[in-house]
Amino acid sequence: MPPKRNREESKATDATTSIFKGIVFNFSGTFSVPQGKLSKLVESYGGASASSLNKSVTHFVTNAESVKQKSKATVLKAIEQKLIIVGEQYIHKCIEAGKKLDEKDFILDGSKVDEEEEEEEEQEGGTAKTTTTTTTTTTTSSRPKRVLTPMTQQDDDEEEEESEDEEKKTATKTRKKAQPEVTSDLEDSDEESEDEENKVTIRVKNGVAVDQYVQDKDEWHVYINGKNVYDATLNQTEIATNNNKFYIIQLLESDKPGPSGHRYKVFNRWGREGLKGKFVETPGTLASLTTDFAKKFYDKTKNVFSNRDKFQKVKGKYDMIELDYSSAKEEPKKEKKKPVTHKKECDLDDRVQDLLKLIFDVKMMKQTLIDAQFDIKKSPLGKLSKKQILKGYEVLKRIEAVLDGKSKENLTDLSSAFYTQIPHVSEVVMRPPPVISNAVMLKQKLSLLESLGDIEIATTLIKESEQDESNILDAYYKKLKAHIDPLDTSSEEFKLIEKYIKNTHQGTTPTIVNIFRLEREGEKQRFEPSKASIGNRKLLWHGSRLTNFVGIISTGLRIAPPEAPVSGYRFGKGIYFADIMSLSSAYCRVSGTSDFCMLLGDVSLGKTADLYKDTYMEKPQPGSHSTLALGRIEPDPKDFHDHPDGFVIPYGKIIDSPYKNQQVSCKEHQYVVYNVDQVNLRYLLHLKN
Repeated sequence: MPPKRNREESKATDATTSIFKGIVFNFSGTFSVPQGKLSKLVESYGGASASSLNKSVTHFVTNAESVKQKSKATVLKAIEQKLIIVGEQYIHKCIEAGKKLDEKDFILDGSKVDEEEEEEEEQEGGTAKTTTTTTTTTTTSSRPKRVLTPMTQQDDDEEEEESEDEEKKTATKTRKKAQPEVTSDLEDSDEESEDEENKVTIRVKNGVAVDQYVQDKDEWHVYINGKNVYDATLNQTEIATNNNKFYIIQLLESDKPGPSGHRYKVFNRWGREGLKGKFVETPGTLASLTTDFAKKFYDKTKNVFSNRDKFQKVKGKYDMIELDYSSAKEEPKKEKKKPVTHKKECDLDDRVQDLLKLIFDVKMMKQTLIDAQFDIKKSPLGKLSKKQILKGYEVLKRIEAVLDGKSKENLTDLSSAFYTQIPHVSEVVMRPPPVISNAVMLKQKLSLLESLGDIEIATTLIKESEQDESNILDAYYKKLKAHIDPLDTSSEEFKLIEKYIKNTHQGTTPTIVNIFRLEREGEKQRFEPSKASIGNRKLLWHGSRLTNFVGIISTGLRIAPPEAPVSGYRFGKGIYFADIMSLSSAYCRVSGTSDFCMLLGDVSLGKTADLYKDTYMEKPQPGSHSTLALGRIEPDPKDFHDHPDGFVIPYGKIIDSPYKNQQVSCKEHQYVVYNVDQVNLRYLLHLKN
């Protein structure tokens, strides 16, 4: 059986014209697909390809870095032959348009040096240095600029300078060293990294992080004037051209005034995601630097800084990563914030203290994001705004439409847009992150955005708690706005739940660390109407990542926003529960620990719509209050407990359901409600694998 052709190749048979007729391509460099596939692709659309730069070649295809550096013989030869030099994107865009496009919009002109490279040459007199020494030069504005470049740091555009062997070696490096562990980004800290290669200390002053590469960063803070926070994190990802870069601009004010008042400087840093890049500091007056900051922002984005609340992405320019500055204040704080540490005088039960330390663990939150390739250096933990996260959801929804065949947008372009909105580092150094090309990857990115939303809630509560004079764990507890009471292991409640665990968990049963009675503020009252009018209440399982529990306890279980794609929601956007524990526990993925948490909720199911197959919906089926997705196994329905409070605990041992031999799409029963008022969380479990 012949191999399947990709989507672009299959379109060729339907093309009424030969798009690339008369064009001979030659390829050099690294692309999103192997060169051989690109050759076959252009040939399937009427073009030709040559293995060398012979006289028949009309178009030379490479990447921007190769043209900028002009270090490869093939690039120099192509320039000398005055060939049309374009990027890979030209091919994909022509195919997408169904016709040959004008090359002028895709030209990689060797005479046009990248703007960051021009800036570097201007600042360094045209000489790039890779030392930690300070170089001072004079610009047209006569202000000195301090250019700093890390000792062993690869330049943003250095990839093509390497030999072929070095390129291959670089491409196999993993991202572990490129994205260091951050020791603190929630508080001011005097603790320096013990291992500079693997750890970085980020200074946060007045609610805004000072870039870790600012010289004498302990002595400076980001300048704030009213609602204007002079801090800009810009990002641009173009997978087709191997671009994944950032640009950071900060206007900094000295913490302490000198004889003539406060000192000021603008700090710029740019490079590839996950690498340090290059950076420059420019001292000057506040008035001149405010103007410089705004000009640089406009040059990079074609948007006006003072009007950034109406920011519009411009093609070929950087996008602005919208950070949360709600805690930013003009006046520097004189006192140090309380360290987030446990103290002996905490008034809480030891078991509750252990739970709080688990779910408020900042390192665990960071590791979860690092595992998902999110760039925590460009967006300090909890600083990505809700609006920015929603933008990520919107792009994923468009990607989903392409995967479902409902849209003809380009997946490479959409993936680039997502990574521009939600900064990522690639697992492989000097390569952009991969195209989001299937449902599994889409679901992974959706899970990342959900975690980002809950981590934003958690870090906000952590910051607010730091101002509380009580013990930090007591402060956390108050911010959760919930009563969390540990159950005695000899109590009937504990034994009922223990039985529910043992009977409905397939495989090795997790160890119970503690079980807590949970009562969220206002939830019981909200639940009363559905409890009385709908009925059919069951105590059901819900699992989630550890990173999500602060958000869940403080704000409740939530339904995915309208901007989110529907992938992963087999029976629509609702709140999902199970009567088999092992199904829900599969959603409790954690990083670096065997501990995890689960919830038991009192759920008013009312009349269920019993469904055999996946059916998407945004509200219950007509005449029903919830969905019961039928499974092939279930807890023995003859063995259950009628709780005095009016709900049923279906804790029977797992048996085959009546639907075992029928065409049902689920293995276990799944219960879905589409209204948060139908849920009252009753128990929180701390477990260990």
